[in-house]
Amino acid sequence: MDEVETKLGEKRLATTNDNMPSEIRMPPKKRMVEQDIAKGFAILLVTLMHLLILEKTAFNIAGGLFGFIMSSFFLLAGYNYKPGRTYKENIVKRIKQILIPFAIYVCIIVIGFTLYFTLSGQVSFADAMETYGYSLLGSKFATQAGMANKFMEIYRSTMVSWFIIMLFNASFLFYAVVDWALKDIKNFLSVNAGLIIFTMVFGFLDFSLPLYLAEAPAIASIMLFGAMFKKYNVFELGGLKYRIINCIVAYALYIGMALSFKGAGYIMGGKLMRDYGAWEVLITLAYSILGTYSFLGLCKLLSYVKPLRFVFTWLGNNSMYILILHQPIAIIVREIMNYHPSGSISTSETTEYLTFAVWGITMVIMIAYILLLAFAKRKIRKIKDDRFARSKA
Repeated sequence: MDEVETKLGEKRLATTNDNMPSEIRMPPKKRMVEQDIAKGFAILLVTLMHLLILEKTAFNIAGGLFGFIMSSFFLLAGYNYKPGRTYKENIVKRIKQILIPFAIYVCIIVIGFTLYFTLSGQVSFADAMETYGYSLLGSKFATQAGMANKFMEIYRSTMVSWFIIMLFNASFLFYAVVDWALKDIKNFLSVNAGLIIFTMVFGFLDFSLPLYLAEAPAIASIMLFGAMFKKYNVFELGGLKYRIINCIVAYALYIGMALSFKGAGYIMGGKLMRDYGAWEVLITLAYSILGTYSFLGLCKLLSYVKPLRFVFTWLGNNSMYILILHQPIAIIVREIMNYHPSGSISTSETTEYLTFAVWGITMVIMIAYILLLAFAKRKIRKIKDDRFARSKA
């Protein structure tokens, strides 16, 4: 969708430039290719961290090296903000892009997996419904409400729901304040302070809000930083050597923070407030900025290697499909293989190497499905175009 809009924008700009004197013509603004590579690289890491059962130390090292990954998606969402639409238009677009597909996905998953696991006698209907409530409402709020995760495979089937729900709710706040916040630095700082303080207050309280509403303002703040970086071209300042040095420094600072605040600043399961309570929000914000800046620098270098650029760009352009599909498909693969990992993804005492096979099979099935879906969409579009052409003939 973003690529289509970019191409249309470039076409309109080119048309406008044709009617302008040569001295004031503007070059078309191209989409930063490294962000698509970054999204692809990030979503690949997400699938690995979700599906592989690694020994606890190995998992913690991997998590430490890339603990900013999920927050980078939020920052890039803000970076891709395009001024010019009304608040209503932006929200309607979000509903069409995120909420409707997500609602359809949840309905299919809930119905399909509930039927399978209840009919096979692995879980009761009541426990399945309670687990889905625990997953979709947010684990912290659900725990306070007396709900629990009764069956891990049911929970895993919608495990990524927190990200989509959090992004959607944060968008309501982001679109409401972004234009005003970007007018000057004073507005930007005051708006961000208000958003962060709102979330931090809940770090000192004994209860949470459902659907990650308490965390949404902090995510909106991360998105605002992305929008500000776009306005001032922060990710594109300087030459290649300058950016490489900055990226190394930024990543070194991130690693230093990760070692200093071990176990903090990682958005896992939608939890922004864990070991450091309210202050964890600020650590997460710092991770998103330092980590994303350095990560985009790495991905800029990867863009010069054509095979990697092609693979990661394709993964990035299909990151939402991969995000919502990889867990359900992996569950089906494990059921077919009759393989049920004994360890947890973050606390296992040993590495279960069979999970590498599950990950590989899952990726193959998922890629085949996405390609088939794209082929079907092209065929349907062609049929519609042919019908329209015949009706005009």
